[in-house]
Amino acid sequence: MDPVTDFRRQAYHLLRQYWGYETFRSPQLSVMEALVAGQDVLAVLPTGSGKSLCFQLPALYFPRGALIISPLIALMNDQVAGAREKGIPATAIHSGMDPAQLGFVLDQLAAGAYRLVYVSPERLRSARFLEALANWNFDFVAVDEAHCISQWGHEFRPAYLEIASLRELYPQRPILAVTATATRQVREDIVRQLRMQHPVEIVSSFFRENIHYSVVHTEDKFHVLLDLIRTHPGSKLVYCRDRRTTVQLARALGEQGMAAAAYHAGLDYALREQRQQDWVNDRVETMICTNAFGMGIHKDNVRMVVHFHMPESLEAYFQETGRAGRDGLPAKAIVLVGLHDVEQLESWVLSRYPDAETVRGVYASLMNFLQIPAGSGSGRAFDFYLPAFCQRFGYRPALVHAVLRILEWEGWLYRTDAIVHPPRIQIMIRRDELIHIQHIHPLETALVEILLRLYPGIAEVPVVVDERQIAKHAGAPQPQVVDLLWQMHQRGWIKYQSSYESPQLIFLADRPPAATLFIRAETTHFLKQNALERLEQVRQYLDAACCRIRVAAGYFGEDTRQDCGCCDICEQKRQELSDDARLEDILARILELLRKPSTPKEIYQALPGMDKNRIQQVLDHLLAEAYIGMDASGRLRLYNSSSRSNIRMAD
Repeated sequence: MDPVTDFRRQAYHLLRQYWGYETFRSPQLSVMEALVAGQDVLAVLPTGSGKSLCFQLPALYFPRGALIISPLIALMNDQVAGAREKGIPATAIHSGMDPAQLGFVLDQLAAGAYRLVYVSPERLRSARFLEALANWNFDFVAVDEAHCISQWGHEFRPAYLEIASLRELYPQRPILAVTATATRQVREDIVRQLRMQHPVEIVSSFFRENIHYSVVHTEDKFHVLLDLIRTHPGSKLVYCRDRRTTVQLARALGEQGMAAAAYHAGLDYALREQRQQDWVNDRVETMICTNAFGMGIHKDNVRMVVHFHMPESLEAYFQETGRAGRDGLPAKAIVLVGLHDVEQLESWVLSRYPDAETVRGVYASLMNFLQIPAGSGSGRAFDFYLPAFCQRFGYRPALVHAVLRILEWEGWLYRTDAIVHPPRIQIMIRRDELIHIQHIHPLETALVEILLRLYPGIAEVPVVVDERQIAKHAGAPQPQVVDLLWQMHQRGWIKYQSSYESPQLIFLADRPPAATLFIRAETTHFLKQNALERLEQVRQYLDAACCRIRVAAGYFGEDTRQDCGCCDICEQKRQELSDDARLEDILARILELLRKPSTPKEIYQALPGMDKNRIQQVLDHLLAEAYIGMDASGRLRLYNSSSRSNIRMAD
């Protein structure tokens, strides 16, 4: 039996066993069959179409599994957690792991213990990882969010270029590249950068027929948003460009009695997790968020996605709106646009590309902040707390982000997304001291005993702890236990580092003097021009006079000959056609009544089910065009020279 036939026979069994579904979504099976046949595959599937299944299920069919390249630690962790819940052996390898944990996972990897192994592209620079990978005879490589490899794409990440090395090391392993949106130019770049060999390209439309797309032009966005939330029941997402707006809108909606919460990357990790779960479980109806929210979150019943600020690209827009209506039921995607919004968006886009002098100035401050001497730093990783850096040197966060992006493009460093560092404790109090305080501080003494029992070696070195586990053994609420740990830390009985979150900067070269930092102006110029071209497509979408989806389809290289039928402009055209039909019907009825002279009042009375304003509109037209006239008694008469069959309403 050939592999594809055998896979097709087993695929539905695996689908039912691990996912509980009876059928595949189109074109999931086609993507997987091409991969099983040993071919490279580029799959462009819209948000919510089940891209992850396209590599997770084949990893179960094959004897060894898949290596998956993914851009975000949070996304990797979400998918690993979901796989483990289904009983699929999976792990994620990222820079947030401590050395002992990393060593264990790499040993397990080499032994073939996992079917799904998620790594960030930066991990491919690690000799230690590549050595472990060489001992795991994996079956294929999956590249998630594959558009990140293209400089023509909207989220270019230079580290993705490292993936091409896998083709050199493992030329016989097929590559599956998946993304939600990609222009023809980006698709060609993905194929070229990944060195794909005669790939099967499966491109589904970005367009989702159950989503109604519309643009609302208004200078009072808040009250329009408030009205939308009040009149549309169900779960909602509202996207904003900046953190401050998310907080302001959530507060203002709360004051109006709306169940809304703010979400952005600057919130404490635990608070973000709590708010995410409140929204996923429908305890909060409306999430006001930046683009930090949504990736990897599965919620089928989102009924509306509102963009308070439009993203800088159609790729980002359709990825975010694709989070609506995943259950196939009707949903809405609405953009609120003010008079100067596009100009403000252009200024924001341009601010992401500072000149070389500005880059060098921020770089010098960064080296000062991290205490990296000239001629050193290569290969080192540093936690980087952006608010502290900005406060110390007076920089705007947006500028620092822009400079870090340029330094990444130029190969000086790379950034990880935020890493959650678990709490750590080391016991400092001696046993004899513990005896003296046990009567005065019984709870604290009991906590020390629990820590010693749960974590061997905790009196010698700081150890990662689980606060929930400690609280469970103590029989006390977790917040109370955390408070006690802080008090014990302040007394010097323990060293306690609570959980915190920070991204890391990993330097790829030794620090040169800031004045000699080499920045290629042509790279920044190229990326800036691409961004401005994408912004122009956004402008065309917002200002469209024809079907909006046809405008977007032209950008994504899809068929533009047919209207979608479910955007606001198509809806308006249908309404106009319907109105024209009603007017023609009223016209025919009036001409029939005017076989004998009639007063306007008599005409109104003879047409009781029709709108008086539309009747008057038809009469005004007939009088203006001299098809009818009024005699001295106030009766309307059809002129003998007028042929009823030739009378039409004006276009």
